[in-house]
Amino acid sequence: FTLLHVLQLLLCPSIQSEITTTHTHSGVQVSLNLLQTRIDRLKGQVIDKIMAKPVLYYFNIKARGQLPCLLMSAAGIDFSWETMDGELTWADMKPTTAFGQLPVLKHGNLTIAQSGAIHRYLAKIGGLSGGSDADFVMSEMLIEESEDIYQLLSKVKNVSGNTADAWDDAITLRIPQHLTNLEKLLPEGQTFFTSVGPTAGDLAVFNIINIVFDVDPLCLNAFPKLQVFYGRMAALPSLQQYLALNVPPYFKRTPHAQSAPQVQQPKAPTESSMPTTDYGPGISGRKIMQAPGGTSTIQLYG
Repeated sequence: FTLLHVLQLLLCPSIQSEITTTHTHSGVQVSLNLLQTRIDRLKGQVIDKIMAKPVLYYFNIKARGQLPCLLMSAAGIDFSWETMDGELTWADMKPTTAFGQLPVLKHGNLTIAQSGAIHRYLAKIGGLSGGSDADFVMSEMLIEESEDIYQLLSKVKNVSGNTADAWDDAITLRIPQHLTNLEKLLPEGQTFFTSVGPTAGDLAVFNIINIVFDVDPLCLNAFPKLQVFYGRMAALPSLQQYLALNVPPYFKRTPHAQSAPQVQQPKAPTESSMPTTDYGPGISGRKIMQAPGGTSTIQLYG
């Protein structure tokens, strides 16, 4: 039962004429005029959503805005991305947002704040929630796990001082723990985590691995199943237009400071280091000291 069927029913004159009639049930006359009003309102909302193009408001960086872009791309939803660096600036928009933060998604008469709400709304309208309860549950679990990894990265950058040591700890210990769990969760020989994929959860995992690559390009070396999964996701035709944008990374690993190489200063020549020439008994008691640079000095003995 598709959206087209819904529209056909809503726009059908015979259905509308029947709705305006009244009938009696259990001795109570029920007017369907209210139902007509509600259907007219629903009709307007459906048409508005079909005609409207979602607009994502977020900065031109690879962070919170990337997963909504991937979700809409995978679902075949045509959308616009307002990167806040043109006529509309963040300073102008911030007072109008529900929570004073981005991303924000506008679709028809809806304005949606909070990343999780945006992800689930797009999964719902894009058919990315899974074909069964099991797929839905798996997708939701993957969204939450991906959020945990994102929070880990955010803590290193914004709480732990963005130091090289903090990044070392995240990359060598904490992120591999999460990837180990995802590797175990991915069914052997299956393209996606879910049976019908890609779901919103599959896209969430792909998204966070893509972000982690910016700080650790070798993060999947020990996880062969995730390597295959990531490669298949990256090859999906629906994602190519977005991936080709090469959005600048938000997270960047801080390298350890390199100590400046110590330059050894040349030592001044000493008498013991100067070559000597003994001219024999004819110049008894004298030695000519040949100093660097060709300068000769005479040292007398006794």
